[in-house]
Amino acid sequence: MTKTCHSECSEESHTLEQSVKVGIMIVTFYGNALKYTNNEKTYEADSVSNLLSLIDVLSEHYGKAFKDFLLGDETCLILKNGKAIQSTGGLDTVLKHSDEVDILPFVSAG
Repeated sequence: MTKTCHSECSEESHTLEQSVKVGIMIVTFYGNALKYTNNEKTYEADSVSNLLSLIDVLSEHYGKAFKDFLLGDETCLILKNGKAIQSTGGLDTVLKHSDEVDILPFVSAG
C-alpha cells in the first residue's frame, strides 16, 4: 500500500509520497547478522503477532542458522522502535504492522 497524492501536490512531493510504504514492518540487520542474511540489510515483513512469530518468519526466509543465531546466549540485541525487547516483553513482545525492528549483534574485542 502506498500513499496517494492529490492534485495540489508538487511533482517532487508526489514522487516522495509514492515511495513511502505504509503498513509494512521493517527489520534492519547490522554487523555479523548480515552473514546470515546474505548481506541483505533490511527485510519487509507482513504483520505478525509477536517477536517470536517474526523470528519464525525470518528463519523460514534465512534458514535455521539465523534462528539459532538470534536465540543464542548473549549474541545480539533486538530493538522494537528503539527499545530493547527485554523491557517490552521479550520474545512475547507484541508487534504491529508499522513497527521497526533492529537486530544488533554484540561486538567484543580481546
